[in-house]
Amino acid sequence: MIAAYVSYLEGEKHAHLALSHISGEGVMMVVMVCAAILLWSFRKGK
Repeated sequence: MIAAYVSYLEGEKHAHLALSHISGEGVMMVVMVCAAILLWSFRKGK
């Protein structure tokens, strides 16, 4: 029972780390895409 709980906690920790890493990467991707769209629309507007 205790071992199962510990393994569950370990899984949660790994899932959280993976999620934070993915969200960090995703945020960078979103920022880059938004900047590209802003630049493109700004150039098109001129």
